[in-house]
Amino acid sequence: ASTDNASSMIKAMDQLGCTAYTIQLALGDGFDIEEVSNLINKAKTLNSYVNSKDKYREKLRQLQAELNPQHQVNPLSSDTRTQWSSTYNLLKNLFLLRNAIVRLANDLKQNVNRQERQDGTKLSELLLSIEEWNSIDKLAKLLCPFTQVTGYIGGSQYPTLGMMIPTLIKLSRHLRDFYPKATSQVVKACCSKINQSMLSRWFEPSYHSLIAAFLDPRTTKFYSRTQTSNTGPSSFFASFYDDDYVAPNETKNISLVEKEVTLYDNLPEIPKYHITDEEY
Repeated sequence: ASTDNASSMIKAMDQLGCTAYTIQLALGDGFDIEEVSNLINKAKTLNSYVNSKDKYREKLRQLQAELNPQHQVNPLSSDTRTQWSSTYNLLKNLFLLRNAIVRLANDLKQNVNRQERQDGTKLSELLLSIEEWNSIDKLAKLLCPFTQVTGYIGGSQYPTLGMMIPTLIKLSRHLRDFYPKATSQVVKACCSKINQSMLSRWFEPSYHSLIAAFLDPRTTKFYSRTQTSNTGPSSFFASFYDDDYVAPNETKNISLVEKEVTLYDNLPEIPKYHITDEEY
């Protein structure tokens, strides 16, 4: 059976928590940073306003087709707190529609109808700054791989335990590589918090998940190590994150047969997500 990670569930039985749900909790920790939360709330407010009237949604579609025909996205999806991917979709769509939204605000302010002019003025007040648009862009790129991964490990038609460790390694490397490239301090803070949360939640994975990863025939490459003393899962897992890691009371004698972990053949490489190459 599938459950969440509530303390009552953990105490009641020996089980493995839902990986997708735990990833959601780690992402939630990143979203709870004040600067990140404020940015997301501003995006939600703008999203709600342009979604408030059907005629504005239709106008937005027309403007998007004119200004950015290669990205025919829907005029924004709503955000659901319990489904973090809805936040990702909102941010991604909002960024893709940014030029159309600015154009909509300008058109409304020039309309002969008084109410529409007022709506245009209100919409202009809700528009994000260039720095905020940049942060929205980078935040969406940060979250993109998590969408792919949670969708895959949340599948019900195939076993998923064996992919848990390789997937977490992949996400950890994504966070590690993304952080120095992020130009937004808000996104850097979010990236760092998510990484800290993931490490705290999975620093000691269960032996079940480790064994499943080794025995699953779909895993094409993995680690092999020799050691001079017994080690727990924490030191084993840490070696994935840092090749120089040495566990307490452990003599470093690690032989890596493969330096890279390859995810299952039917899980494509996590893309370097580029929403658009155009300038603001």
